[in-house]
Parts: sequence; C-alpha cells; structure tokens
Amino acid sequence: MGSSPVALLFQALLQFSIKMGARETRRLLEKIVYASASGGSETIASVARWYLLRHLHAKDDLELIDTLLVNATAEGDSRLVDFHRRLYPSS
Repeated sequence: MGSSPVALLFQALLQFSIKMGARETRRLLEKIVYASASGGSETIASVARWYLLRHLHAKDDLELIDTLLVNATAEGDSRLVDFHRRLYPSS
C-alpha cells in the first residue's frame, strides 16, 4: 500500500481486525494519530484515535490512554474524550 493517510488507515484497520492486541496495530494507529498534525485529514486521525483508544483499553495501558486523551484534547477531538468518559466514568 502507499503512504497516503487513507492507505495507512486501511492498513491499520485491517491489522486491528486481524490482531487487535498486536504491537504492529498500535504502531500503525499511532503513526496516523501523531502524524496528523502535519496536514493529514482530521477525520482519518479521529477514526485512528478511536481504534487506538480501543486497542489501549484492551491492553489496559493507562499511561498511553492518558497521552492519547491529551492529544485528542489538543487537536480538538472532544468526541473521543466524551466517548472515553461515557465508557469509563471512573477514569
């Protein structure tokens, strides 16, 4: 696949569907999420954040979840923060 944001997202989602807990899944999703500041589509980054949040919760990685939520807040992705609060009100 190419290196366009859409191609990377499709590759990450395919990896997610095959091996949700794999390190490669997290790496691909993080590449999209944290590179989105360099001009990628906000919709693509938002979708990648949502799947990354699911992956991190499956791994119970609270430190990376906090980092992701800080990034989402900085990028103005209030939907992810709200989604996280609704699913995990004790967090």
